[in-house]
Amino acid sequence: MERQDNQIQELFQEFIDNQNGTIEDVANFTYVLYNK
Repeated sequence: MERQDNQIQELFQEFIDNQNGTIEDVANFTYVLYNK
């Protein structure tokens, strides 16, 4: 599980870097991630 969490964190950081993300972007990303 730790390895998966690490991957999620990397994706999350990449997303923020790429989007220059707002709080709404982060919330949407988190929602999509956990509701696949």
